[in-house]
Amino acid sequence: QKKTRGAQLRPRYVQAGDVHIAFTTLGDGEIDIVLVNGWILPMRAMFQHPATRGAMEAFAGMGRVITFDKRGTGLSDRVKDLPAHEQRMDDLRVVLDACNSKQAVLIGVSEGGALAMLYAATYPERVRGLILCGAFARMTTARGYTCGYAVEEMDRLKGYIRGGWGKGASLRPIAPAELRGDAEFLDWVSFAEQEGTSPGGALDLLDMNMQIDLRAM
Repeated sequence: QKKTRGAQLRPRYVQAGDVHIAFTTLGDGEIDIVLVNGWILPMRAMFQHPATRGAMEAFAGMGRVITFDKRGTGLSDRVKDLPAHEQRMDDLRVVLDACNSKQAVLIGVSEGGALAMLYAATYPERVRGLILCGAFARMTTARGYTCGYAVEEMDRLKGYIRGGWGKGASLRPIAPAELRGDAEFLDWVSFAEQEGTSPGGALDLLDMNMQIDLRAM
């Protein structure tokens, strides 16, 4: 395996309609590995913590890594209207077209997993593999679906976004120990929140994520 060290973010832009989508590539192997982050996590944050930077470098040792900031997040354009899940999935297609990627392994994290699943169902011939990390078909609980987040949990998260966004507590439900005992990790999450979007943008995107339901796909 080829080793890639000292990974640097070199963003480029492609237009999806009238919205500019920021993306980057790392490495030049024969296999395309596409990282689709969840919610508001920006690609720049992946280069700001030793663990995530190390993961990016490890992926780049296996192939060409492609990652992007979804519309409304990170270095991509902010949007006035809440995008449909299908529109955000098509942004991924536009990025892969810009990279001349014919077939790729998709790694979808959290809400990015739902986006990757929708892409794989829509363009199966362009997907070499699908890896899901903490992904979901639906984010919140519903009749006959008990594995999602409860409404009360979402209300607490919305309260944090309104009153404390940028302090690094958004990952508390899934990484409580790290947020309590790892100052570097807390700083990283704080950076990711602030870099990812504004409080209002986070609320809008959270509402969109709560509408995702791929159970019938």
